[in-house]
Amino acid sequence: MYRVIFSHGKDSSPNSTKIGLLRILAEELGFQNHAIDYTTCQDVNARLALLQGVLETYPNDRIILVGSSMGGYVSLAAANLFVIDSLFLMCPALYMDGYDVQSFLPLTNNIEIIHGWHDEVVPAINSIRFAQSVSASLHLVSDNHRLTESLELVGERFTRFLEQLRSKKH
Repeated sequence: MYRVIFSHGKDSSPNSTKIGLLRILAEELGFQNHAIDYTTCQDVNARLALLQGVLETYPNDRIILVGSSMGGYVSLAAANLFVIDSLFLMCPALYMDGYDVQSFLPLTNNIEIIHGWHDEVVPAINSIRFAQSVSASLHLVSDNHRLTESLELVGERFTRFLEQLRSKKH
């Protein structure tokens, strides 16, 4: 069974616009999901530990990690430690000062990233650098960190991402 695990950004919640939209899309396509609530946990390492604990509760599921901003970093850092099926990242906070993990070798090769060219929080070059290092699919859009002008595109890309996974089911 596929399970989508959502990790929201630092100043966001599991009910944020992006995560809320993607959860609905995953449910409509028949994917089980779990949105972690990090709102009481601002420390990035504590968030990583929380995600690791959640991953351990689904040992037999095919895991898809979805993360936005700090949640993208946490998802990718967890993918360094756990074999997962896929990663879908939005403006992931990679190569940022104060974050312990600076080298990413995810245990999956199915990675899609969407990042805004005008991101004022995480430079788009950080996603370009990572995507190039692992040959990930990268979509750069004319938007900022919140991707508010690109929600329709984000939803379309995520739907296509999940549909492709479902069609490759072994």
